[in-house]
Order: sequence, then structure tokens, then C-alpha cells
Amino acid sequence: MQSKSAVKIIDKLPRAKRALLTKRVLARSAEIHSTEQRLWMAVIFSAIDDLSMTGMSPFHGSAARYVDSELFEIHCQIVDLNPEYVRSVLQRAHLIASTNANEVTCAA
Repeated sequence: MQSKSAVKIIDKLPRAKRALLTKRVLARSAEIHSTEQRLWMAVIFSAIDDLSMTGMSPFHGSAARYVDSELFEIHCQIVDLNPEYVRSVLQRAHLIASTNANEVTCAA
């Protein structure tokens, strides 16, 4: 659980900066050895970018659905990331609001 001061700092960062920091955390956590893994990591990163652009990206809603999908879980496994870990990082960065019962909602 995050401290109140950490939450305040995160809330002050622009969404694009939170997305960039999230991608850095995930890149350090992943085991990327092949071109195919780079491809699927780029797909995951693209979804994170779309989640960070509320109102600006026509793909914001589909990115949230993707993060909640089995396909997302497969892509995470290809790059050796736990999908629940990725969702928790996205939630801590306030890029998604919740991960309750297989339903991801977008953060405002």
C-alpha cells in the first residue's frame, strides 16, 4: 500500500509522465531476449500510452479493455511479466482505477 505522501506526489505528475515511469518499471522487470518479445512489449507500452491520454486518444477505452483481456495476459507471459503485477503497477500510477472482478476501469 502506498503512503499518503507517495499518492500526493503521483497525483501531481502529469499522466504522460506517470505512463513513462510505468513503462520504465515494467521494462526493468521484463525478460526481453527476442524480437517477438520486443513486439509484445511495444503493444503493452502502446496500451499504457493510450491509457495516459484520457479524452485525447480514441483508443483509451479499447486500451482499458485490452488490459482486462486474456490476450493481455498472454502478451505479459510472453515477456515474462505477471499480468496482475502489471495491472497493480498501472493502478498505483493511477492509469487504471481498479481491477475488481475481471473488470478494469479507467482512472479519471
